[in-house]
Amino acid sequence: MALRLKKSAAEKVHKEESTIKKHTLLLVDDEKSNLSSLCRILSPWYAILTAQDGHEALELIQNEKEPEHIHLIISDQRMPRMTGVEFFEKTIPIIPETIRMILTGFTDIDVIISSINEGQIYKFLTKPIEAHDLLITVRRALEAYELEQENLLLLEELKALNASLEKKIKERTLQLEQANQKLERLSQIDGLTKVYNRRHFDIHLDMVWREHMRNNLPVSLIMVDIDDFKRYNDTYGHQAGDDCLRAVTRALESTLRRSSDFLARYGGEEFAVIVKCDIDGAQKLAERLRLAVETLQMEHRQTRYRIVSISLGVASLVPTRNTDMTKLVEMADKALYASKHGGRNRVSIGKSVGS
Repeated sequence: MALRLKKSAAEKVHKEESTIKKHTLLLVDDEKSNLSSLCRILSPWYAILTAQDGHEALELIQNEKEPEHIHLIISDQRMPRMTGVEFFEKTIPIIPETIRMILTGFTDIDVIISSINEGQIYKFLTKPIEAHDLLITVRRALEAYELEQENLLLLEELKALNASLEKKIKERTLQLEQANQKLERLSQIDGLTKVYNRRHFDIHLDMVWREHMRNNLPVSLIMVDIDDFKRYNDTYGHQAGDDCLRAVTRALESTLRRSSDFLARYGGEEFAVIVKCDIDGAQKLAERLRLAVETLQMEHRQTRYRIVSISLGVASLVPTRNTDMTKLVEMADKALYASKHGGRNRVSIGKSVGS
């Protein structure tokens, strides 16, 4: 069935459409006269591709390097070998966003329904169609296409922006976590000696105490004090005193062999070592600590001298519900006091209490 044209109306639309952006249209019809009429109406404003049946049109699309540049297809419904709906159905996986229009002279309701459902048809056009109506319909369809493309582009941009923001948030969160971990670490460390401070000593002793209470195991504590440190500090100066504290710390650290051994600066020239063993093991470790410091030497004004010695007090307890970790500290302190008043540079043992 041939198309009916009204030239005056078409020419009027041509003038109105002079600023339309160029798009590529594919026209499919088995009647050459219909193809010629469609081309004559649409070619002044759009790039036109043509095919005389669905098979030829499908091959054309498949052979295109960029088939998505076909923005709109107008196809006749009743064609040999393949109907317009069947053709459109095969194009959906290849060019899903392309606008599709069925052009037919038969107003079969079943065809209309199948066109919309199976071929994803934008518009159902009936023959005869006037040039003015065709141009307006195509124009509106391509405006809808452009809007959809803009929406898709905006959606992609939003997805990219969200991904970028999520990445930045993750990076920032990681940085904050690392900064917080660093701050937490710094809050646990003594600034001068770089071992744990008194605050973290209390936290760690409480944790070990609870753990060993559950498992009925002993907790031992070694209190360490540098002998005659005040006199050393007064004699050589505060900088030398700081060097002395750092040197003693290194000697103590190098003697602790187990990862569970916990060394902290308890305050001033005093240190504390938490060890997960009984009194015999703690006493042996304390003696090794004493010897490590006793043999330590430093230089002061190019003169080598033996650094001051240390006194140590050792205590051990098996935690129970009726005992408190402060009892362990008191026992180790009393043992340290005994070493200081017993001649210094020695290890004294506090009373070991069972469960």
